[in-house]
Amino acid sequence: MHRAWLKHGKSAMRHLLVSMTLLATLSGCASRPTPPAVDCPEPPQIPASLKESALADAQALSSEAQSWLNEASSFLSELR
Repeated sequence: MHRAWLKHGKSAMRHLLVSMTLLATLSGCASRPTPPAVDCPEPPQIPASLKESALADAQALSSEAQSWLNEASSFLSELR
Protein backbone atom coordinates (compact mmCIF):
# COMPACT_ATOMS: atom_id res chain seq x y z
CA MET A 1 0.00 0.00 0.00
CA HIS A 2 2.82 2.38 0.91
CA ARG A 3 4.44 1.71 -2.46
CA ALA A 4 1.25 2.71 -4.23
CA TRP A 5 1.32 6.11 -2.49
CA LEU A 6 4.96 6.58 -3.42
CA LYS A 7 4.30 5.51 -6.99
CA HIS A 8 1.44 7.94 -7.57
CA GLY A 9 2.72 10.65 -5.24
CA LYS A 10 1.05 14.03 -5.34
CA SER A 11 -1.60 13.15 -7.91
CA ALA A 12 -3.01 10.34 -5.75
CA MET A 13 -3.06 12.56 -2.67
CA ARG A 14 -4.72 15.37 -4.64
CA HIS A 15 -7.34 12.94 -5.97
CA LEU A 16 -8.05 11.68 -2.45
CA LEU A 17 -8.41 15.20 -1.03
CA VAL A 18 -10.68 16.32 -3.86
CA SER A 19 -12.84 13.22 -3.43
CA MET A 20 -13.14 13.74 0.33
CA THR A 21 -13.98 17.44 -0.12
CA LEU A 22 -16.62 16.61 -2.72
CA LEU A 23 -18.14 13.97 -0.48
CA ALA A 24 -18.21 16.35 2.51
CA THR A 25 -19.80 19.08 0.40
CA LEU A 26 -22.46 16.82 -1.08
CA SER A 27 -23.33 15.30 2.30
CA GLY A 28 -23.79 18.75 3.82
CA CYS A 29 -20.94 18.54 6.31
CA ALA A 30 -19.08 21.44 4.72
CA SER A 31 -22.03 23.80 4.40
CA ARG A 32 -23.51 26.18 6.90
CA PRO A 33 -27.06 25.55 8.08
CA THR A 34 -29.64 27.85 6.54
CA PRO A 35 -30.92 30.54 8.88
CA PRO A 36 -34.59 30.37 9.84
CA ALA A 37 -37.02 32.55 7.91
CA VAL A 38 -38.05 35.80 9.56
CA ASP A 39 -41.65 35.79 10.67
CA CYS A 40 -43.16 39.20 9.83
CA PRO A 41 -46.40 39.92 11.72
CA GLU A 42 -47.65 42.35 9.04
CA PRO A 43 -46.48 43.25 5.55
CA PRO A 44 -44.30 46.36 5.18
CA GLN A 45 -46.00 49.60 4.18
CA ILE A 46 -45.44 50.82 0.62
CA PRO A 47 -44.55 54.52 0.35
CA ALA A 48 -47.20 56.73 -1.25
CA SER A 49 -44.75 57.85 -3.96
CA LEU A 50 -44.51 54.26 -5.17
CA LYS A 51 -48.28 53.79 -5.17
CA GLU A 52 -48.83 56.68 -7.59
CA SER A 53 -49.05 55.82 -11.26
CA ALA A 54 -46.22 57.07 -13.45
CA LEU A 55 -48.08 56.28 -16.67
CA ALA A 56 -48.32 59.91 -17.81
CA ASP A 57 -44.59 60.46 -17.31
CA ALA A 58 -43.78 57.21 -19.10
CA GLN A 59 -45.98 58.13 -22.07
CA ALA A 60 -44.42 61.60 -22.33
CA LEU A 61 -40.91 60.15 -22.23
CA SER A 62 -41.85 57.50 -24.78
CA SER A 63 -43.23 60.05 -27.25
CA GLU A 64 -40.15 62.26 -26.77
CA ALA A 65 -37.88 59.29 -27.45
CA GLN A 66 -39.94 58.31 -30.49
CA SER A 67 -39.68 61.81 -31.98
CA TRP A 68 -35.90 61.82 -31.38
CA LEU A 69 -35.60 58.44 -33.10
CA ASN A 70 -37.60 59.72 -36.07
CA GLU A 71 -35.30 62.76 -36.35
CA ALA A 72 -32.22 60.55 -36.15
CA SER A 73 -33.62 58.17 -38.74
CA SER A 74 -34.39 60.98 -41.19
CA PHE A 75 -30.93 62.50 -40.60
CA LEU A 76 -29.25 59.18 -41.35
CA SER A 77 -31.44 58.69 -44.42
CA GLU A 78 -30.25 62.04 -45.80
CA LEU A 79 -26.61 60.96 -45.41
CA ARG A 80 -27.06 58.10 -47.86
